[in-house]
Amino acid sequence: MTRRQALASLGLGAAALASGSTTSGCSLLGRRPNVVLFVADDLGAVDLGCYGSPDLLTPHINKLAHDG
Repeated sequence: MTRRQALASLGLGAAALASGSTTSGCSLLGRRPNVVLFVADDLGAVDLGCYGSPDLLTPHINKLAHDG
């Protein structure tokens, strides 16, 4: 992935998060959403304990994956 592609992906992701949802009658109106954004240069799914990595311990990410 080139730097240009990475920046485009981040820009699109930021725009998607910023656009939000405008549903009326939602029970969550007035509450801030919980958003966690992980930015890592060289991290793959096989590097996380929640996906079965025996080499790296990622207890907090595992808890986030378990709790949803």
